[in-house]
Amino acid sequence: FVLRQDDLNLEDLIWHVVRGMDPEVKRANHKILVMMKALTALHVIGDDQRLRWALGHLLQNSVRYMEEGGRVYVTVENSDGGHAAIQIIDLGVGISDKDLPHVFDRFYRGEPRTVGGKLLDPRGLGQGLFIARTVTEAHGGYLTVRSTQGQGSIFTMVLPLSAN
Repeated sequence: FVLRQDDLNLEDLIWHVVRGMDPEVKRANHKILVMMKALTALHVIGDDQRLRWALGHLLQNSVRYMEEGGRVYVTVENSDGGHAAIQIIDLGVGISDKDLPHVFDRFYRGEPRTVGGKLLDPRGLGQGLFIARTVTEAHGGYLTVRSTQGQGSIFTMVLPLSAN
């Protein structure tokens, strides 16, 4: 696909994605906390719509794979002077060691379970994390995950900052 090359303010991008999740967040009685540092320098060159898709998939997964009343933290900072690091941190069910190596595979659907063993099965085709990684890499960045089953997950999207 062809990416637009617009100058994007990450603060605006993040807030648009977070506000778009409001109905689902309220239904689940969750809270999303957003923390940003060095905002004036946080601009990227890229495709606004596709980055919203990528971040939206990450945030949506954090919201859906958590029991009612959970918290999601979104942090944004200038990681090294040339890149922005966006982290989506949840205190949800986490990802099993068996599923973790495959979460970015197209059409892969793991078996997320609560600490009590209840299977969480939100709708989906197993494409969200594949799309998020593909979009991030198309923007010259990378996407990583750390997770512990029963404790939650941390997805980190790193994007190059614009020169301006």
